Amino acid sequence: MTTNGSNPLGQLAYGGYFDSAPTSSLSPGQVRTRDQRRIEEEFEKQVLVQRAIAAKGVVAATQIGLVHDHVNREFDNTVGAIIARKAETRTPEHQVYYSAFTEQQIPMLARHLIGVVEVTATRIGEEVHRSVYPAPLPWWRQIVG
Repeated sequence: MTTNGSNPLGQLAYGGYFDSAPTSSLSPGQVRTRDQRRIEEEFEKQVLVQRAIAAKGVVAATQIGLVHDHVNREFDNTVGAIIARKAETRTPEHQVYYSAFTEQQIPMLARHLIGVVEVTATRIGEEVHRSVYPAPLPWWRQIVG
């Protein structure tokens, strides 16, 4: 989990490759062909998509870590409150029922909170899995514009 305020996406920032690095056998000042430009544009697009996917993974991992941390704290606080209430004065019969209830309640709380983590992490994973490419336009929008 990133807690020092650093930007986990900083290392994944997109930068152009063709502007700063030699990528072909062209001499300085030589004009690229249309095919070369298309290849370079496609390369840039693929690199951007890869970096976006990686960034989604980094954000997802951070969010899942935050959920785990929160659920852990919530479990600790709730169990602490339940145990503190167990120490309150009750009639002996009341205490027997209360103790029996809390012995079931604490493991149930753990299962429920673990379930929340499972569902949340799964839903975050579904978003990571979703394509970063925009959905294609319907055929009629491609024609009409």
